[in-house]
Amino acid sequence: MTTVCTWSPTSATPTGNHSYSAADALRVQRVVVRLDSGFSPYPLVDPLIVGDINGNGRLDAGDALLIQRRSYACRCPN
Repeated sequence: MTTVCTWSPTSATPTGNHSYSAADALRVQRVVVRLDSGFSPYPLVDPLIVGDINGNGRLDAGDALLIQRRSYACRCPN
């Protein structure tokens, strides 16, 4: 018997609370500079799946910036 597990990254945030905050931006930054290897709420999920907010295929400072902007509902130009 095979068990299939599905997971949707659309509602995932790095802190696991499903709402963007400054803490999410900090966690992305920590993974980018390799202080952390991933996000603790999702230990078996590649951090790129959860943290690649801008969709460029990399986890970088741009993702942290977009999360920070979203957490403050900033209407800044990209």
